[in-house]
Amino acid sequence: MKEVGRPQLQIALAAIDEGNELVVVKLNRLERNQVEAIARLHGLQKKGIYIRTPDGLLSTRAISKLTPVLLGLLSGLAEVEHSLTRENILEQIQHRLKTGGKFGG
Repeated sequence: MKEVGRPQLQIALAAIDEGNELVVVKLNRLERNQVEAIARLHGLQKKGIYIRTPDGLLSTRAISKLTPVLLGLLSGLAEVEHSLTRENILEQIQHRLKTGGKFGG
């Protein structure tokens, strides 16, 4: 996997060992899209590294064999949410362009 951007994540991944747990605030902090996030999580799982979110929504240590199913669902939902937010923003821009509204503060 190409290691680009997110320098703090790269530092954390370089320091973590088998059996350790990486805590991420949100799954989208691991990668930019669903496919990359699942690939990253799969790779970490193969290395024996667990992922957990502080809100308790995800703990790969606790669900082990169900991890790929849950991760696919969660990352898919996150991607849908991102898409809806993007569509909403584009609609607001179009509305402001049509009505002569201002952009920014």
